[in-house]
Amino acid sequence: MTDATTQQAADPSYLIVGAGVFGVSTALHLAARQKKEGKAVTVTLVDRDAPDAPTRVAASWDWNKVVRADYADPTYCALALEARDAWRGGNSDNSNNKNNGNTDEEEQGALFAPFYTESGVYWISRTGLADAVVDNYRRLGCGREVDEGLVAAVPVSEARKLYEGVFAEADYEGVERVLVNRTSGWADAAGALRRAVERAVELGVRFVKAEVAALEFGGGDGTARGVVGIKTEDGRLLRARRTVLCTGSYTPKLLDESARRSGIEALRAGGRIIAAGVTTGLTVLGDEAMDRFGGMPVGIQENPPERGASNGSLPPNKDRQLKWWGQHIFKNTQKMPSGTELSAPPPERDYAQWEVPESLKGDVNFANRVTFGKQGESWKIEQHRICWEALTPSADFIVSPHSAAEGLYVATCGSFHGWKFLPVIGKYVVQMLEGSLAPELREKWAWDRELPDPSKNKRGPLRGGRGFVEITDIYNFAALQKTVESVGAVICAYRAHPEAVVEGQLLLIRAGVNLHHQTHLRLYGHHPGVGADPLRPAQDHRRRLARYLGDGVKALFWTSADDFAAYTIEAVSEPGEADGAFYCVRNFRASPLEMMEAYMRGRGVPLERQSVGSLSEIEDMLAQARASTPPSGYHEYIGSRMPSTR
Repeated sequence: MTDATTQQAADPSYLIVGAGVFGVSTALHLAARQKKEGKAVTVTLVDRDAPDAPTRVAASWDWNKVVRADYADPTYCALALEARDAWRGGNSDNSNNKNNGNTDEEEQGALFAPFYTESGVYWISRTGLADAVVDNYRRLGCGREVDEGLVAAVPVSEARKLYEGVFAEADYEGVERVLVNRTSGWADAAGALRRAVERAVELGVRFVKAEVAALEFGGGDGTARGVVGIKTEDGRLLRARRTVLCTGSYTPKLLDESARRSGIEALRAGGRIIAAGVTTGLTVLGDEAMDRFGGMPVGIQENPPERGASNGSLPPNKDRQLKWWGQHIFKNTQKMPSGTELSAPPPERDYAQWEVPESLKGDVNFANRVTFGKQGESWKIEQHRICWEALTPSADFIVSPHSAAEGLYVATCGSFHGWKFLPVIGKYVVQMLEGSLAPELREKWAWDRELPDPSKNKRGPLRGGRGFVEITDIYNFAALQKTVESVGAVICAYRAHPEAVVEGQLLLIRAGVNLHHQTHLRLYGHHPGVGADPLRPAQDHRRRLARYLGDGVKALFWTSADDFAAYTIEAVSEPGEADGAFYCVRNFRASPLEMMEAYMRGRGVPLERQSVGSLSEIEDMLAQARASTPPSGYHEYIGSRMPSTR
């Protein structure tokens, strides 16, 4: 008997934090085990949103999600075949240990089949995926589906004609064969998740609606290494022998705060988990479009890494809503109370998921163009949403004990492909909790597994994303300020002179350029933003002029480069971005005058210092300019400069 089994026998209580795919599936399988074996197991499922909430922040809540077993990785292909069979309504012939905690065939069919539509999936692949999937199906015992033409690698010329030509005008550049899998499809995401929670509660799971603040540790001082539950934002303590974090994109922030309170530094996710967003949008089809596209399959553009992540579209649901997802995956880096900088969803209660900037809406429009071509030009794409998810550098899940604290387990990181596993992933989480997870999966999903080199992940999330706030007037200070609520500092490279920029830089920071967009702006010129003169060479190259706003004494945030007197964009940016770029970096405080003194010491040249007025005087000047200056279209400029992986 393993230590895990001994602990379970002593106190078989589980606290599952997060009612998304991983959490709900785990609760469901634990409860089904209790019913089947007659064991008294206490299972509590905690989430910030009620199961019947009209919208939720979980990535698992959505209009619909893709259900497919089309993986080049044979491990995920096998798991997805098992999940697909559960969606169809029965136990899988591909299941490993299928009697170990799984609900029976009748239960699976009644629970998930009503939400599943086997529409097929049409993969426009540039990576050899089509042939890899066909090979995997044969190796995994599904060769009959290949032989019957249900799963096939189809030449582009033939593929264009399939499904009445709905994808005839798609982008096929660099594509030799299209993967057509008629045994895949999609599911009603919100409906299936809600029903799974209901069934878990029917089986005895206790559901608690609460905001989770931090982990709770054993011992009188609350800092012992053993986790005994969680503390909620309203001060409640929820306890259990085992705490399972299924908290998705909130996980890095939760672990960071728990580390701050407990002093256990090893709790932090570090580079294991990245909170990232992707944009979706939908249109409502009219009668004519519904007749043509109502029977379409899922359409996916699967790209090589240098081109970006996949994008695509799902068939219309019962409400005639046809959905797209974009290919830009982005981060939202923030400074935590601990001082750690990490990506986390926006602090708004709903993660600001409905506040989608034009630049990201354009990413969805691009998905429409490369999927449907001119056929989709007249569609009005609306109801855009940012879906926040937890991903790992390798896109593998984490289903593992946490090595830094006893009683703590992590089951999360769907990595934008985990939803389809709703019927079965909980079975494997239960196996992990019992110590019976297969060695291959235990290694693949381990908390302390070796991480790949992030610099080689060309599909990794872009920096920033949250700073995009649509403005049509460059002097709208309320909108400008909103763009930098979580920005610590910005380095500016002003054309060929990436020198230290003084207090006028605040206006540039307020302009929200917190990714790395090139611009060249003067304070008094009308351009797509507001800038300030840097320390730039005069005719006499031994002297430089430093213009600044205010009294020059107030301490401001600057870069934390060791020699801040000589910092340049080359010191903190990626190669090739030195000729005009902006980049968020760690910061320290220094006044403009202190910066100038350090500059003179570091460069060995004198500076001529010139104040151009106080901030209030400049704002008065800008107020006068506002009356005579038309809208700038700055948000359109920002959208055009967003880093693209297309």
